[in-house]
Amino acid sequence: MTTSADKKSSSRSPTPGTPGIPGIPGLSASSAVGISAEELAELLSRQQKLFEQLLDLASHQGPLIEAGQSEPLLNLLAQRQTLINQLHEISARLAPVRKQWAAVLQSFSQAARERIQGILDQIGKLQTRIASLDERDCQALRLTSQSLGSQMTRLQNSVGAMGAYRNQPTSPHTRLVDQKS
Repeated sequence: MTTSADKKSSSRSPTPGTPGIPGIPGLSASSAVGISAEELAELLSRQQKLFEQLLDLASHQGPLIEAGQSEPLLNLLAQRQTLINQLHEISARLAPVRKQWAAVLQSFSQAARERIQGILDQIGKLQTRIASLDERDCQALRLTSQSLGSQMTRLQNSVGAMGAYRNQPTSPHTRLVDQKS
């Protein structure tokens, strides 16, 4: 006769040939964190799509900086922030998985591990490309900022010089005197 305790125990058993969590016999790492290979692949695929969108936005960022179009640039940065917030949500969902990453992966089939690794490889490439574009754009912003700073300094010096001429005291009794006579 099977008891309800036996059913709970058997429903938590890992797939044959997959390791369990140390100290918790019969419980696979993926079960312990509550995620299947399909769910993990789906979350990672969603991350990949978000990184693809970030890359697209990052590629449009540079021309806006070069053209000095601050309003469209701010709109683009707001769009990027929305995507980043979505990435944070997925990252929070994946936090328990990351803590037991090796054990979770080992609990999946070889095909699932390969699929997940392929997605992770693509995400890594996207992150590298985004970081490269962002670094380029940061450098362009630094140069623009330095240039604007120099222009502001020159403008302040010009205004100061003009002010110096305006502030010279003039006396209504000032006369020109002919010194040759």
